[in-house]
Amino acid sequence: MLTYLVPNNLIQWSETNSSSIIVKYIKDKYPFFQEVNNDLLNSELELWIQKWKKSELKGDILPKNVFDTLDACCGIIFPTIKSLISILASLQISTASAERSFSTLRRLKTWLRSRMGKHRLTGLALLQRYYCEHRRSN
Repeated sequence: MLTYLVPNNLIQWSETNSSSIIVKYIKDKYPFFQEVNNDLLNSELELWIQKWKKSELKGDILPKNVFDTLDACCGIIFPTIKSLISILASLQISTASAERSFSTLRRLKTWLRSRMGKHRLTGLALLQRYYCEHRRSN
């Protein structure tokens, strides 16, 4: 939902009450924005939407990604939006970090196996086999 703060996405989303939907989402998802007045946040979002609609009518190029939006956002006029876009910029988009974790785990296991003595490795394999046999018999 925060991706709708990016102007290119915001213009394509043609909801009439889009600011109230975004406000509700922000209040539900991010408890530290509970202190922000609903009317203040709603009016800031409306001003944000109008700013980018006017820019589109003038033929200006709209920011298409989060980092361009962060650069284009004035923190003095839109302090809450600037905070939300900063949060959006720091969120993980892909599963690459999880895949890197599995890769690291695989390397660690390989390293541990190479350091483990043959006697211990055989013992662990027999223990695992015994455990599986014991579970099947019960």
